[in-house]
Order: sequence, then C-alpha cells, then structure tokens
Amino acid sequence: SSSRPHRTGRRAMLVVPRAWLESPTQGVTKAMVAAGVSAVAKSSLSVWGVKSWLESAQHPVETPAGAGVYLGECMAPNSETRTGQVLVRLGSGEVAAFGKAVVKPATNVLQGSWAHSQCRVWKSDQAAALVGAALAKPLKNSGGKTGHDAVQTLAAAGHATYVVGGLVRDALRGEPGNDIDVTFTCSNVTVAKVCGDAGFKIPSYSPNPVSGLVELGHENPNEDDGKIQGKQFVVSNCGKTYSPPPPKTKGACAVEDSVYRDFACNALFYDPINGVVLDPTGIGARDAIEKRLSIPAPKARWQEWADHQAAAVLRYWKFRSRGYTPADDATRAFVLAQAKAVEAGTIAPAIYGSISGMSATKRAQFKAVCVEDMGQGWWDTHMKSKVGF
Repeated sequence: SSSRPHRTGRRAMLVVPRAWLESPTQGVTKAMVAAGVSAVAKSSLSVWGVKSWLESAQHPVETPAGAGVYLGECMAPNSETRTGQVLVRLGSGEVAAFGKAVVKPATNVLQGSWAHSQCRVWKSDQAAALVGAALAKPLKNSGGKTGHDAVQTLAAAGHATYVVGGLVRDALRGEPGNDIDVTFTCSNVTVAKVCGDAGFKIPSYSPNPVSGLVELGHENPNEDDGKIQGKQFVVSNCGKTYSPPPPKTKGACAVEDSVYRDFACNALFYDPINGVVLDPTGIGARDAIEKRLSIPAPKARWQEWADHQAAAVLRYWKFRSRGYTPADDATRAFVLAQAKAVEAGTIAPAIYGSISGMSATKRAQFKAVCVEDMGQGWWDTHMKSKVGF
C-alpha cells in the first residue's frame, strides 16, 4: 500500500559539534574576517517564499511509522514526474518513502532552506553587492524584467529561489560574475508556468524533463549572459551507499543538496531576500575565500559523491589551474583516483569541449596541473586526443 515505507540504511551526514554551530566566532577564519565575512544567527532570518510544508526544509511530520522530518517529493527514474510519495527521515535515522496522503505536517511553522542544524549562515556586504548587481540586470526577451523580479514573482506564488555556485563563491572573494545559477524549492514545471505567465521568456527547450533544468531568458543554450538557469534542490539521487537506494527526490534543504555539488566552495547559496550566504557544509565560505577544495560529503559518502560527479577530476584540474589547492592529502588522492573515468571514456564529450574552448593561456594552465598530477605520458595517452592540445 502507499503507506508502506521504503526503508534504507542510516544516512551518514557530517557531524558538527553543537557548540561550534551556536558560537558566532567558531569556524570563522582570519581570512574570512579579512574578507568581511561574519556569522549570522538563523533566528534573525525571515522565512520567505514558502507557503506549503512540501517546500519547508526539514519540516517535522507524522507518518504511520512515527515522527520524522520531511525531505522531499519522490520522482520516477530519469524523470521529473512526481510519484505521489514523499521521503522522510524517521527518528531512528532511517529514510523511508510514504504515500503523500498518509504523511501529516506536525506543525504549521514553515522553515527556510537553512533549517538543518549543520548549515551555517554568513553575512558579507561584498557578496551581497556583487550578487545583487548580477540579479539587477535585465533578462533577455523578458520585457526588462530582472533576476530580482523573477525571485519576487516566484516568492509571491509561494516558492523560494537561491543563487548557487560560482557567482556566490567568487563574490565572497570580491570577484564579480554574470552567470546566474539558481536553486528552487519547487519543480521546474512550476517555475516555467509561474514565470512564463508573468512575462519571462521560457526557452523552447526548457524545462528539461530529464535533467530538471529550467531557464529564463533567451533561446541560446550555450550563452549564459542575460538568463537564469536552475533546478530544484536535490535530496536523494539514488545514492549507491544505501541498500536499497532511496527514490530520486527533490526538496528544499541546502544541506541535503550539498552532497551532490562538486566541491564545498560551490555548495554555497545566496539568499536574495535576507541578503546572506547559506553554507550547508560549514566550510564552503572558508574554502571559497582561501581557495581550497573540499569534497562536500562526509567521508562515508565520498564514493556516492564520485558516482554523481563523473567529471570531478576535470573540475578539480580547472580549479587547480586557478590557484585552488586540495584541503588535504586524502582529498587529493581520492579525487585523482577518479581519473579512471577519463581512462574509461565515460565522461560526456561536451565536458572536454568546454576545456578545448578555453583561452590558450587557460588551456596551458589546465595542462600544467594535470601533467603535474598525472605525468606527461598519462596526458598524451588519455587527454590529448579528447581536448585537442
């Protein structure tokens, strides 16, 4: 029946001491202070753009198997179609899927995407100004409407939007950007309907029914300027760590989503209403400012992270060519072991195309760090023909 739970093993999450989380100074490095970053109390934040417990992160619920916290809505394999089930983490730590009809919210108090105890929140006037400037630019073919307008339009309809990834990472370092990637608390279909009805341009190829990507702006999928692109928060992507694996699930929690990002410095979410940066790993802001690379998952889930990040080693070399360094020897060794994906030919050709399309200087820098890590022979055998230099 729909009430029968789909059970999995206990999910390993990063364990952060409560005193560390509650202290306003712990976790703030000298480099962060120098960059103008300070801790923010979650109690000071306004919960916005959330009108349903189905878009409330870590929402307390009651199920036929007892109390738990809501994680997200389950979807069919290779699809964005909802199955009618929701994923819940029970008090025992087990993750189970139930029919939506038998899961009841235990409270009417809605929660923001920072609700998980592990998530840190930072204030950075510099980042707020730079991300805000990017959101203030008009989107193409949208009647002069901006990224800010899209955020407000979705919020009025009961959905929250966060800027994520490179724009936030670089803004913490005082570096501007125009590539606006976002994460929503609702489905791509909902985003397209709400924003399309409000006059935003929705490209003919969007939303993508398999990848979940939705875009607002022009019709050129290879051009980032003048558009917003994003997906809903990921909760579970059929992780191979669990037996049996939980269903593919989308929700609203930054911490659950962060495991599926490439590095902790990219698992940063800018809240455009509260004007703060959500740091679900607790170390992402530090890594961005100090140019460090950390795997955004607890060590017990590193292989699951690698399974989801087929091109992780290529991303690693891109970052290394920009002056980033691995957080420690274990991180370096594990990421370099993923070079087997290059050797096996399992990475999409388009990924190599993005490397081939870099400037001559950037290509030389990329090759230099790759050869430093793997040797000239490995480059000649496995990379040269793929990237063309």
